[in-house]
Amino acid sequence: MKTIGIIGAMPSELVDIRLGLPDSEIQKKAGFDYYINQVGDTRIVHVCSGIAKVNAAVCTQALIDNFAPDAVINAGIAGGMNNDIHVCDVVVSSEVLPHDLDLHFLKDYPPYCGIYTADQALIDLAVKTCGSFEVRSFVGRIVSGEAFVTDSAVKAEIQQKNFETSIPVGFFTYPISQAADITAFRATTVPAGEDQMPMIEQTQEIVHKFNTVYGEALVQPKIMLPENDSCRRLPGIDGKAKMSKSLGNCIYLSEEPDEIKKKVMSMYTDPDHIKITDPGKIEGNTVFTYAVGLEKGCLLYTSPSPRDRG
Repeated sequence: MKTIGIIGAMPSELVDIRLGLPDSEIQKKAGFDYYINQVGDTRIVHVCSGIAKVNAAVCTQALIDNFAPDAVINAGIAGGMNNDIHVCDVVVSSEVLPHDLDLHFLKDYPPYCGIYTADQALIDLAVKTCGSFEVRSFVGRIVSGEAFVTDSAVKAEIQQKNFETSIPVGFFTYPISQAADITAFRATTVPAGEDQMPMIEQTQEIVHKFNTVYGEALVQPKIMLPENDSCRRLPGIDGKAKMSKSLGNCIYLSEEPDEIKKKVMSMYTDPDHIKITDPGKIEGNTVFTYAVGLEKGCLLYTSPSPRDRG
């Protein structure tokens, strides 16, 4: 008899499965309720693990120890960075790994594995099943971690920096460092670009919590954004995303005029504007974006960022 284990982090992720498998036998193991159903000659064991990798690991190990499944399927809801994937599409993992740990650490110590490769037969079966129900499916890497990556600016930066198999812990702890910088000097107003909005919101949450526990000790800061869109997020001189020291596409206030001129002359403009008589395009033209920003009086602020460190 085959045994299939199905794990979901939240009850809502298992609702449809349990509606389709009523009258389950329930066994409590290691603090988890394992629902057991018989479908033909296959035993289905489905369980809610709770959120976070530790819960998932304990729940999966108890599932393996007590029910010896032939396959374990983790089903649930997730976000993504592929713009081609839409709500209700199915993503089938080719491999899974944590996004908030150094994989070298996992490789050098038990379990001596940082990336877990999915079974090809299960991948093929999942894709085939989606096709039979006319549901779009994608096969690719799935990552998980203790922090929800919901902000579009954070997602964009993960892609820009090409962290690939691991993200520096400073990337997620940076808001705490920034909150310390702001509150240490009792700042009431923080001039920043729109990509810093989540950081300021986090600072406000930290200040609120701290003051609730210890009294009114910290000042609640507010963000000051440029009034025009051009100044809220200046692209780098290469025309990609935003200015970033780690991407090497910045113009620094401390640079000499010759170096600034060299960078300006190398800036991305309009690849279709070959001849002087060719009509130019404003959209995506970095020089024009800068010109508008200077006309509107942009305020640029840069500081060393722990997120840039590997």
